[in-house]
Amino acid sequence: AQVIVAFPVAGGLLEFRFADWTVSGAVARAALQVTSSLPGQRSLPYETDLNLGSASTREGVRREIEQFFGVSGKESPWGRALPYACSAAAAAWKAVDASVDLRDVELPTERRYLVDRFLPEKVGSILFGMGGSGKSMLSASLLLHALHGEPWLGKPVRPVEAVMVIDYEDSEDEWRLRVSQLAAGAGLNIDEHMFRYLPGRGIPVFEQRSAILRLIETHHIGFVVVDSAASASGGDLLDVSAAAKLTSTLTEFGRAGATSVLVAHNTKAQESLYPYGNIMWHNLVRATHYVESYQAEGASTLDVLLWNRKANRGLQRPISARIMFPVHDTGPVYVQLYDMRANDVERNRRDGDQIEALLALIAEEGGAVSSTRLVG
Repeated sequence: AQVIVAFPVAGGLLEFRFADWTVSGAVARAALQVTSSLPGQRSLPYETDLNLGSASTREGVRREIEQFFGVSGKESPWGRALPYACSAAAAAWKAVDASVDLRDVELPTERRYLVDRFLPEKVGSILFGMGGSGKSMLSASLLLHALHGEPWLGKPVRPVEAVMVIDYEDSEDEWRLRVSQLAAGAGLNIDEHMFRYLPGRGIPVFEQRSAILRLIETHHIGFVVVDSAASASGGDLLDVSAAAKLTSTLTEFGRAGATSVLVAHNTKAQESLYPYGNIMWHNLVRATHYVESYQAEGASTLDVLLWNRKANRGLQRPISARIMFPVHDTGPVYVQLYDMRANDVERNRRDGDQIEALLALIAEEGGAVSSTRLVG
């Protein structure tokens, strides 16, 4: 929905169009498009993303508008026009009746998932775990299988026309290699479908939402991965507002037709119930999954357990998988179901710690260790 505010001035009309509204607490943001019919000024529109309630932000936008249209000082009408337009638009937006009669809403015939019983469709979910646990590789694998509508770790997948990753941690060439390796391992062709890469550039997702929504609409993107929460939120992960802003943006992606996954972290392997940060990261999304993993030193396989930590219709059983990396760095990568009991990862980690302790003891003793020392 758009709110249009016209501001008449001597010799013409200034028009402000506010769209793609997001309201979080007392903060209202919108995509702003400004046009001027004053003689001698540009006919092209000025566009930006604006926090309507921030005086400092409005002041910065006013200066940009004056520079864009080439007028400033006492002759400039923008110092009066912009605050008026923001106030009028916010009042009009708040007065809109957004209610619906549920009797007029078509009754769903099924609860829809992008990945059956794993990723609810057109809402946000979180995949979290320790660094190096395989989160980014699993996310890339999810994107690839959604493009082709191929089952992922034994679960049916609803196909989408295009996918996108919003990346704050790697680069486009790393993602190109990662996806190509996974495609080779799964027998899929990445070149048949659109797989868009959007660098985060240090700009929070919330502040890019208008541009991202245009990408979703233009390219018919049905699945978005954001990697990862710390940079994408643009704030302290312990701050409620940081969680609210980012998760509300994921909700907007859903309204535009895109399912989303936010990749997040936890601080210790033992803290596996919630992503790191405020509890609202867990509360404000539809599903969360903890990634527990084990990889022996020097091994080319990563064993993974996916624990469902939140679901609206009952928690699902953990999914066990194995990620097999190539001997040569650019070869195929395989992500496959693996018959692993729930306690296998912890047992493997414990065994690995014992082996490391034994190797350290052998090194300390110069290569010879008595049976007494081993038992002790």
